[in-house]
Amino acid sequence: MPITTSSHAACYGILIHSMNIAGAHVQWTRPSQPIPGTKVDRTESGWVRQPWRCLLQHGGLREQKVSFGMDKAQEFRSFLNSTPNQTHWGKFKNNSTGLTHGGLSRLFTINKIDGKAGIPDEYGDKKYSELLEFDDTDYSVTWVQDWSLEGDGVKERIKSLGVIDDNNYFANPMTGIIPSMPLRNRWNANTNGTNWGRGTPSDVWCCTFWPEGARTYDHLYRDWSQCGYIKFAGEELEIPKRGTGKNYIFCTNSIRYDVNQLDHLGPGRPYEMKSDRVTLTPENSSIIIHIYQT
Repeated sequence: MPITTSSHAACYGILIHSMNIAGAHVQWTRPSQPIPGTKVDRTESGWVRQPWRCLLQHGGLREQKVSFGMDKAQEFRSFLNSTPNQTHWGKFKNNSTGLTHGGLSRLFTINKIDGKAGIPDEYGDKKYSELLEFDDTDYSVTWVQDWSLEGDGVKERIKSLGVIDDNNYFANPMTGIIPSMPLRNRWNANTNGTNWGRGTPSDVWCCTFWPEGARTYDHLYRDWSQCGYIKFAGEELEIPKRGTGKNYIFCTNSIRYDVNQLDHLGPGRPYEMKSDRVTLTPENSSIIIHIYQT
């Protein structure tokens, strides 16, 4: 079986579905049935709103493919000719955070220009046809993400992209929109490392957030914000409390912090942040998602 373990954790309006993938596995994501007021116009390239969502993993590769199909040839061509900077325009421009494409793709997507993980600032006006793989026979776009946080040159590459600041902070890790077409995620954790993908089992977390008591998307975008941090092994990281209310965080690896006493956080569940700030100790690398009331 490609999935060896699977579990769910729900708290604070955050749902995290954890999977350990130990072989070839394909997962399809389809948008929920649109309701009045949430369907995006055809001219907006076929995207629909969703609760905040991200699919995290700690290291390894993941291939993603969006199948537009012949009936959405116009949207396919529009996306092919658009740029990373343009994907934050119009209806999806984030007045605060959340109603936009996720920032994680800028960090981990392997681009065609230099063949490396990440889309640097200087590629912001490059067309997606230059950055990703397009197939005009089935009207699909495919890209591969490398989620490595450790290894030769990885930290330096991530810091050079122009995505994270001096405290390894970045905006919009969770996406507020999803294609109105099927999205395929593919892994291959072949134990012999002979097939596509990584050669060891991969831990994957599907994370969504919908605030308790919220009735509309306006409540989500107006009342909440989100950000992320990259924690590199060998470095401390300070996370300040943000906003005016509740603060929640979750991560992709076991990390330790020092407030009144040394303690640790583990992946697969959210935590409420009580202190004004926490300092994470140098051991281990991790992606950290931070959700807070504005």
